[in-house]
Amino acid sequence: MKRVKTTTTHPIGFESNHLSDYFLFEHYMIVQMKEGAAVLSEDTSLLSDVVKKHYGKKKVVYIANRAFNYAVSPTAFLEASNIPNLVGMAIVTDKVLNHETIQLERMFYRKAFNVCDNVEDAIVWAKLIVEEYEN
Repeated sequence: MKRVKTTTTHPIGFESNHLSDYFLFEHYMIVQMKEGAAVLSEDTSLLSDVVKKHYGKKKVVYIANRAFNYAVSPTAFLEASNIPNLVGMAIVTDKVLNHETIQLERMFYRKAFNVCDNVEDAIVWAKLIVEEYEN
């Protein structure tokens, strides 16, 4: 296994909108959707704006911390695939039911995709994905 570069674990920023909270770090963002949110494909423009504002052209991985119940249209994953420097997505959940839904979502996201049981594993994976793109 590759050695993960050590980088800061301190947030570089925070954004919030009506759908989600974004905790921004050097090579990844941890996103927590708000309870009851309904994410449609056109809502990915919010994500794209956050990526452009905080990361520019720098590679970044999206980590979805599924702490609350919300709905995501599968086409939102297609749209997220079109964000050039968003190089991967990790879904964090400990609920078995979510794993079935995630298999469907995986079919729509065209870049690196992983399911993790905890945020720490997702962060390790995210750093590896960014490192692969940088080399």
